[in-house]
Amino acid sequence: MDKLRDEIIETQKARADLLKWKLIILSVLGAVGLGVRFAPYASDPLPIALALIPLVSLYVDVMCYHLSLRITVLGAFLRNCAGYETGSEFGSKLSVFQKYETFAAKVRMRYKAFDLEDYALTWSTQCVSVAAILLGVFRKKLPIGLIRWDDNSAIIISGIIGLVGARLIYQIVSRKVSDLNTCNLDLQPPSAVQIRSGSRQ
Repeated sequence: MDKLRDEIIETQKARADLLKWKLIILSVLGAVGLGVRFAPYASDPLPIALALIPLVSLYVDVMCYHLSLRITVLGAFLRNCAGYETGSEFGSKLSVFQKYETFAAKVRMRYKAFDLEDYALTWSTQCVSVAAILLGVFRKKLPIGLIRWDDNSAIIISGIIGLVGARLIYQIVSRKVSDLNTCNLDLQPPSAVQIRSGSRQ
């Protein structure tokens, strides 16, 4: 039981780390793409790097959502375990975890209590995607003379993929989380007969 709770905590930490890396990676790509000069270093702009920003942002979103689903699955498992003796130490711990996970699932469904991080994830990708599209469309009005049309078209296409992909992935994951929060599997502990029959197969 403690191992499962530890896995949930470690997965949450990994998700938080991915969010930090998202900011760092997007900042670096933006700096490389625009040719931002850091004294004493100077570099020419590499506009095609700007086309990577929405795609990398979308990739990090997918990884974060995968970790969110993993956490939700672990919570659903703990919530649905049944039939263990409540008098034992394991049964007592399980009872507490089940109460919390049941409460968390209700709060998640009714009040969207844990959605702020997902909103930040999706909206940040949509914002950088819109910025990429605008950069591509209005390139001649921006003081970046080294962006050629081939770079520009790649930036626009990447922005469109990021914009549509972010919304689509969010909707898919929201449906999966909703299904997991309402699932009721009533997982029973294996009996001695089931264990013996399973060992024969």
